[in-house]
Amino acid sequence: MPAVSMPRALRTPDDLRRASVEIWYEYSMFCQLAKGLASGVLGEGPIRNAALEAFLLHTRALTEFFYQASPRSDDIVAQDFMSVSVTWMGICPPISPALEKLRHRAGKHLAHLTYDRLEVKPETKPWPFLEILSGVAAPLQVFLLHASKEVLADDWFDKLQV
Repeated sequence: MPAVSMPRALRTPDDLRRASVEIWYEYSMFCQLAKGLASGVLGEGPIRNAALEAFLLHTRALTEFFYQASPRSDDIVAQDFMSVSVTWMGICPPISPALEKLRHRAGKHLAHLTYDRLEVKPETKPWPFLEILSGVAAPLQVFLLHASKEVLADDWFDKLQV
């Protein structure tokens, strides 16, 4: 028997404002790690690998925030910040190929021990950090255009000049 989707609870403005602090943290870490990894400043080795894993986790969290088709009741998703007349999935740009690939690859190569990891060739191992950065920028811009400004934490305005 298929699972019946329950309507999501409406969140209070205070809940959303507090949640937006978490989203800002994910976005801020994502940007800093993408730029640091793309610059090569970390070189090779375990510190770079740890930074890469953190980047992938933050990217995956943001991708789920923007593109989660069936969120659980406690997931923070972009739709939560829209007015009742706006359907996020109706205005959100399509997921970029780089983010779609990351979604799959991070699951297979980071979150789970899989035999799929054994098939990765050295030439396909590098991650396209700047493409991924661009892939998150598109839905973020749409989100900031349509999200209720009253429920976004001050960080969004102080640091992004929204």
